[in-house]
Amino acid sequence: MSASLRLFAPADYAALCDIQNAVYSEASVTVEEVRLADDLRDPMCKHRRWMVEMEERPVAWGEYTQRIHKYHPHKFFLNLFVLPTYQNQGIGSKLYTHMLEALQPFEPVQIRTQTQEDQSQSVRFLQQRGFREEQRKWESRLDLTTFDLGPYLEVEQRLSEQGIVLKTLEELAGDPERDRKLYALDWQIRQDVPATEPRSPISFELFCARFLYHPEIVPEAFIVAVHNGEYVGLSFMGAQPSSKLISTGLTGTLRSYRRMGIATALKLRGIRYAQQHGYTVLRTVNDALNAPMLSINMRMGFVKHEQLAILYFVKDC
Repeated sequence: MSASLRLFAPADYAALCDIQNAVYSEASVTVEEVRLADDLRDPMCKHRRWMVEMEERPVAWGEYTQRIHKYHPHKFFLNLFVLPTYQNQGIGSKLYTHMLEALQPFEPVQIRTQTQEDQSQSVRFLQQRGFREEQRKWESRLDLTTFDLGPYLEVEQRLSEQGIVLKTLEELAGDPERDRKLYALDWQIRQDVPATEPRSPISFELFCARFLYHPEIVPEAFIVAVHNGEYVGLSFMGAQPSSKLISTGLTGTLRSYRRMGIATALKLRGIRYAQQHGYTVLRTVNDALNAPMLSINMRMGFVKHEQLAILYFVKDC
């Protein structure tokens, strides 16, 4: 049997999710998530996606794309997924070669991709093709059914005594500059998050669509630290409908407000919300080099899942 490649079509979203979820069952995606991500892709980013079929059955998919938050006209990101039962049959190699050939008119200088620690075949596949690991992120999880907020009750009170209060996204709705302030704060915080490439700011409109009004963002768990009207820290959470797992996104503060317990207080407020609303597991992902945030998580009782470490690879063209 030979594998045939064709361009992705809108009718393929369900098959795409089935393939990806078979590879990464711990990080499942939905049709709605992928479709929305496609809709929110900045038009400046080059993108093309293919499906691979055997006997008219979708068994793999791949794409090249660009990331607007780390944009470079000649740098690309590849995604490639093959159903486990069809791996080691040359399908991934065929798709990878096809994507590289499709990129040549754009004169790529670097290609990046990612996989997980437990995907040993994928790691070997990349290493054999000249990719090298350049970044590692740890996934950590907190059991919300056993976490005790009791020892932390005074954390937020100490901040309040210094004039720092925590507000939800909804509680800040009366501030006409709220969204612009959050856009500026988010950008300042991200400057200090470990990264392998220079960051580029996204547009205000895209920020709002991705982080303030995205359907998976939980407004009541989007917490902002405010001091004398200035937004000085934030933490937000996202969850899929009907899921008992909730994820923490970016958590951070302005440089001048660090080592005051603000990040801890932000996380605790989010944890309280999650417990009160029936979530059982809190998931977060941190760069392996982000020692301050990893330390906060470990003190709270997060358990690092090393087998779920996300590995980022790069290859110079």
